[in-house]
Amino acid sequence: MLAVEVEPTQVTPTELASFTRQLGAMLDAGVNVLRALRIASQHTGNSALVEVARDVARRLEDGRE
Repeated sequence: MLAVEVEPTQVTPTELASFTRQLGAMLDAGVNVLRALRIASQHTGNSALVEVARDVARRLEDGRE
């Protein structure tokens, strides 16, 4: 299971919803998950969300679940 150490209050529900909508749209369009994570993280203005997305991408690249 993925454990991310970010304060829950650092990412608003609106920011998270926008990020996941963007990510889902790209995945539905056939974009590779790593590329989709990188693109979605570039379009969020929240530094905590950017760091979490980058961490998830790094873990996936390393072969982790």
